[in-house]
Formats: sequence, structure tokens, C-alpha cells
Amino acid sequence: IEVDKTSTPEEIANQQAEELKQKETDLYIKRMQDAQRIWAGLSAEFRIAKQVGQMDDATENIILAELKPVLDIVVTFGQWKTGYQLLLGIGSSVIGEDLYNKLHDILWNYIQENYEEMEQLRNQINKK
Repeated sequence: IEVDKTSTPEEIANQQAEELKQKETDLYIKRMQDAQRIWAGLSAEFRIAKQVGQMDDATENIILAELKPVLDIVVTFGQWKTGYQLLLGIGSSVIGEDLYNKLHDILWNYIQENYEEMEQLRNQINKK
């Protein structure tokens, strides 16, 4: 934060809030882009599975319908933690254990690797 000696405490606080908002916005954009990239890879796997006869259209449609709440919140809004909670609620009965485990690992690992930065930032702010 670049502060000159004429800045009031209110101006400093406003500048800090604006910088925090920009960091959070950048994180959301990154999370949405990451989700799009990961979903594109999974979509490619589904397509290949259909091409080689391992999955039919009906099965894919059932799986996608079941995963819609997760995809809608993660890919569209970058809400990985909420998507993870939704996946836990869906379980593996419809989408199968292998796909469930794969998605679970993707979401869990992403959260572990990408949410620590924001938590550290919040902790720094709360100490001030």
C-alpha cells in the first residue's frame, strides 16, 4: 500500500479495502478460469468414453444432471468450497464411485492448494 503523509486514516482504510477487493476479485477470476480448464478436461474424458463405447448419451446426461449444482457453482462462480459441500451431498450412488472419488480429489486438492492465500490475508487484516 502506497500511503503519503497527507492521507487520512479513512483514506488509508478505503485504499486498503479497495486493494483487498481487487485481490479477492482476482482470486475469483482465477478460480473460475481454473474450473473451466478442469471441466474442459473432464468433458473431453466423457467424450472419449462415449467415442470408445464406455459411456452412452443417456448415462452422460444422468451424470451431468446430478452434477449440475456442483458445476454451476464452481465453474460459473468459482465457489470451490461450496461445490465440495454439494458434491458430498450428492455422493456416489448415481455418478459412480470412480467419478465421485476423482471429483472429490480434484475439489479437495484445489481447496487445499488455493484457499490458504486468502485465509492468510484475512488473518493479517484481523490482526491490525
